[in-house]
Amino acid sequence: MDFKFEWIDLFLVSPAIVLFLASIVPLTIKVLNGNREQNTFATVVYGLIGLVAASGLIVANQGAYKIAFQGALIFDGISTWTSLIVLFITALTLLFSRENYSTNTRQFSEYVFLVLNAAVGMLVLVWSQDLIITFIGIEIMSLSLYMLIALSNEFKLSKEAAFKYFILGSFASAIFLYGVAFIYGTAGTTELNKITEVAADLATTNRLFLFGMALVILGICFKVSIFPFHSWLPDVYQGSPTPVTAFMATGVK
Repeated sequence: MDFKFEWIDLFLVSPAIVLFLASIVPLTIKVLNGNREQNTFATVVYGLIGLVAASGLIVANQGAYKIAFQGALIFDGISTWTSLIVLFITALTLLFSRENYSTNTRQFSEYVFLVLNAAVGMLVLVWSQDLIITFIGIEIMSLSLYMLIALSNEFKLSKEAAFKYFILGSFASAIFLYGVAFIYGTAGTTELNKITEVAADLATTNRLFLFGMALVILGICFKVSIFPFHSWLPDVYQGSPTPVTAFMATGVK
């Protein structure tokens, strides 16, 4: 199938684009300022402006059921409200981080950049209607979190937590992607709406499809840290800065 690009697709995903552009503003100012960290209040304001602008675009996009990039992304009432919740939690995280010793460091611009990009990954995940896009959204979010955990002033515990979370996340991603490969091989597609159309038949006739579904569910269980796949999560939460722990326990989950 030929890929067709329409400008309405860019408008629908504009909240994520605006959020990413807002995330690079503090970094750009820091570089132009001789790598000197600016006032943390100004850095937070830049982030909040991006979050407010993204929220406004999400509200402007709401309405009837819409799709983008040939059905890879879906925009409906559930995605609208979930996106707004993600942005609200991200805004609270930035406000809490400004007053926290473990995050209010000489790398605060980088910290805000990573928080906003984790939110971008969450938005992609919320909008996703395709297993590959879901994987991309999870990885954008996860890679930002690995770095956020490691940026803490608590060097020993934070580095241990970041390493453990990276190992756990990589293991979960590998399982998830392996399951997606089996589903694609049996169903012939990674689009969720098309998979649901053939899932009933494949579940009774193809064991490889069931195996792929089991791997995908297993990978998600690791990502969400559902018992008994939560082995290192307490260590990760203990070693992370408090605002990052709150961010992971709410928005990420």
